Amino acid sequence: MKETNSHYREIKLPTFGSMAEYESSLIRSGQKEPSIDVIVYGNHPTLPRVNINFEITNKKEFERFLTMPKGYDLAPMRFTEESKTSMYTLTLSVFHESFTFDYSQAPPWDKLVYTTYIQEESTGKTYLYEFHVVLSEVGLDVVEGLKPPTDVFNITRIADNFIINVQDGDVSLDMTIPRVGDVVDDSKIGLSDDWINTHERVYWKKGVYDKLYINDQLSEAKVNSINVEKLSIIQNVPWAEYVEEKPFESYYFLDDVTFISMPWANIEEIV
Repeated sequence: MKETNSHYREIKLPTFGSMAEYESSLIRSGQKEPSIDVIVYGNHPTLPRVNINFEITNKKEFERFLTMPKGYDLAPMRFTEESKTSMYTLTLSVFHESFTFDYSQAPPWDKLVYTTYIQEESTGKTYLYEFHVVLSEVGLDVVEGLKPPTDVFNITRIADNFIINVQDGDVSLDMTIPRVGDVVDDSKIGLSDDWINTHERVYWKKGVYDKLYINDQLSEAKVNSINVEKLSIIQNVPWAEYVEEKPFESYYFLDDVTFISMPWANIEEIV
């Protein structure tokens, strides 16, 4: 049996290695678009994924501040099946992210994202617009290219709370969120179809977007509501005057979500 396994291994490794090298050469020469597997961790023991939603109170001024992609407007959003109504929303998210589940190869990094939702006028489709992203590791930025880690990204656990401190240029955040405990099935909430469907594209600065390919993990993912009165959020952000100071809803994600990203899919059209 060992000899048989060794024989197949001798076929498998060079064959698929050559295929990977060929695909890499196509990407390098511009004949094929790159794609990567992305894992966003849900109820991770060192940092549960949290989405915190704030109402946008001055839509027109916020659109001017963002410098919206041409042909797009802000779109109202309803986050979960139990959200009371759709409204113009800014979402603050904090989570672990990685390109692989193998921690020894690529330990997850910390990520904080400010997102809003934009609608294409010609099609009526709504997409994510991640207009400010903070990473604990080196990342890619449409304007800066390779972007160094942020100045401060600290996560500590004290008693039953997670304490998050972030300093990124003119953006600072000090936040305390309660630890997620065991969640009974009756408390698990499904995500809205509207929010799930935004994940076809995620826009960045200058109208550049990543094309996303999602699976049932996102549509079947569940969240658990957090009492916003138990959140402590102190933030200094350039867009503060366009958004309510206190959030109207917040959720823990209870599941990991994996998807395929085709980064900067339209960069040739923009630059």
